Amino acid sequence: MSHCRILTIDEKKELDEWLKAHDLELNIHTRRDLTDVVPVARIFKKIHPKLVELHNYTPRNSFSLKLQNWETFNLKVLRKLGLHISKPALVQLANGSAGAIESLLYDLMVMRSGGLHPITKARSVKSNHTNSQKDLSSPKPEPQTISLTHVPKPAIVEKLPPEVMILDVEELINGKIVKVPKKLVAYEDYLDALRECDEKDRFINCVSQKADYLESLITVKQERIVELTEQLSRLSVSILSMRAVNSNNHEEIDEKLRNANVKKDQATCFHNNHSKETC
Repeated sequence: MSHCRILTIDEKKELDEWLKAHDLELNIHTRRDLTDVVPVARIFKKIHPKLVELHNYTPRNSFSLKLQNWETFNLKVLRKLGLHISKPALVQLANGSAGAIESLLYDLMVMRSGGLHPITKARSVKSNHTNSQKDLSSPKPEPQTISLTHVPKPAIVEKLPPEVMILDVEELINGKIVKVPKKLVAYEDYLDALRECDEKDRFINCVSQKADYLESLITVKQERIVELTEQLSRLSVSILSMRAVNSNNHEEIDEKLRNANVKKDQATCFHNNHSKETC
């Protein structure tokens, strides 16, 4: 899908019927929502549940983040389905350009039906809008303008490994030019590898940030535990000291009570003795 194309009237009717069967409708609000890849991923999830993992995508608002979501979706889903989406087409999808999401959903519908529908009329939409429609009903054979997202064979679910070529490359070794075999890959595969590396780097950075955050939480909690432990120790010491003071006070009170009882007994005895002598 090097660019977005405007669907023919028949294709639009066909797409509308297919969307209606899936309880979907394209209007101003849904087109704005579909500039983000998350609702699009949900649509693909219904058709390819094992291929699409929704946890890989987070709703975004800014254009740059939406474009990153589309690049991830293109790499993880669309390319595995055989839908080769170019960077300009991803920009159009993230921008909500006219015909962009319709073209993608139409290709999904065609793929779901198991092949390509014959296209009677098609029109490529470019920045200058100078291309006119090509009438395929003419007796003269004319090349059909087909969206590059169309798949001429069944969808490939598994990603194929890049093709490696071995070429002899001249290198200067010890002052002599020697042909050395080098392994080369296609530039597109190289870009795919770079995108995968960028995604993995972003994922690693995200995990590292979460790990740092969790470590900081652990440190704070450990400090809080130490602080509470010290408070408990001080509280235990104060409780023990209070118990010791109370124990001493009880002993003093008991001693005073004993002394008072002794004095009382002595006074009683003296009174009794005095009474006997008087008698």
